[in-house]
Amino acid sequence: MRVKAYGKGKSISLLCLLIPLGCSRHAKEAEEAAAAAPIVEVKLDSLVSGPAEDALFATGRTDVLGKENVASPIAGKLLALKASEGASVKPGQVVALVRTKESESAVEGAQALLNGAGSDAERREAKRALDLALATQSTLSLRAKQGGVVASRLAQEGEQIVENQSLMLILDLSTLDFQAEVPLSGIERIRVGQSATVSLQALPGSVFSAQVQAILPQIQTASQTLSIRLRFTGRPGDGMRGVLKADMAGEARVILSTRPNSLLAPKTALLRSDEDGSYSLVTVGPDSLAHIVKVKPGSPQGERVEILGDGLRPGLRVVTQGQHGLADSTKVKPVP
Repeated sequence: MRVKAYGKGKSISLLCLLIPLGCSRHAKEAEEAAAAAPIVEVKLDSLVSGPAEDALFATGRTDVLGKENVASPIAGKLLALKASEGASVKPGQVVALVRTKESESAVEGAQALLNGAGSDAERREAKRALDLALATQSTLSLRAKQGGVVASRLAQEGEQIVENQSLMLILDLSTLDFQAEVPLSGIERIRVGQSATVSLQALPGSVFSAQVQAILPQIQTASQTLSIRLRFTGRPGDGMRGVLKADMAGEARVILSTRPNSLLAPKTALLRSDEDGSYSLVTVGPDSLAHIVKVKPGSPQGERVEILGDGLRPGLRVVTQGQHGLADSTKVKPVP
């Protein structure tokens, strides 16, 4: 019995010695496996909290409501256009002189007599007739009804003009707005007074604040759109009026609703599945391990997009570059 007890104790002692050796070996193997696991370099950004806006986009161009077409109410000869293209004019300023058709006939007749005179006496008589015709001629001064800038001159000085012929176009740039074409699918959500922004192709990087001023009543049947007018709301002293011109093409962004505290992720962090069209992003915790999280994207907000998902919070780091093909629980290393 003692021998068996002794043998049993020896077996127990050996077992006690072998267990730590095995545990140590497994721990070492785990450490070696962890050390051998690849560390993927990625770029990181953080989720932030901020306002999210639902918006409708519509293309269009700038337009001027205050347009004056200066036209001659009489037929005759255009003696002068007193404002050049691009010049500013004031209300009541004389912009054109027109000689009546009757006076022009009298002047032309006297000039013809003078040109055909064969003697000094005939020339003196024709000269007196020409002076009289010029002294008694009837000339009409045309004045601008509104102030503005001369957009175009539509006739030439010295030209014979007909009744109601257009001579000059004046634009009041203080009435400049943006006319956008809204798809019929979005017109139910458009309201007068909604805030908007306008970006113009000719001014890349510039964004102008605006507001929906009017919704035009007639649908454009060819394009199946409805026109809306946006009034620019920039301050008078911000130089906006000196930059904006008529007929500048661009895009309007009309803000339909706003949510003040939304979770926003960088657009570059989103991953889309080609199989089912779902979205996900890769988060990184304090342990530097990557975790794939399913999300539902909402409205785009510039370089970010509104998202919904479980366990997400502002400040959580997400992978913005290097996340494609990244397996869950992969160790990552952030790079600048």
